[in-house]
Amino acid sequence: MPARKQAAPKFTPPFGYGAVEPLQKAHRVRLFAQLDLLAPFSFQVTQNEAPALKLQGMHRIDEQKLKALPPGRLKALLEEGGMGRICAHIHSLENFARLYQRAVARAPAKAKAKVKARAKRK
Repeated sequence: MPARKQAAPKFTPPFGYGAVEPLQKAHRVRLFAQLDLLAPFSFQVTQNEAPALKLQGMHRIDEQKLKALPPGRLKALLEEGGMGRICAHIHSLENFARLYQRAVARAPAKAKAKVKARAKRK
């Protein structure tokens, strides 16, 4: 039995982050999946003495597949508001390393604060 296609909801922005936002996000993810643009990826950082970080189970836009889309699909993606989200997503991937570095820099301060808090309790 063939799978039934679900009608994609149409929204006109801006809605902000209210109750409709999760529906918009689900619609975009479904659209990206239908266009076969999502690719699984992992992120791993190891740096000198700092603790390693590994994130798994994430997906990102495959830029090669995006470039290979026919013009009609790209136009539809643009009209649906997906291209702006894709650009923001690709740009945000650059933040992983910076966020890791910030977390490592804050770790010694947090460790010192815990030691001080324990000392005060004794």
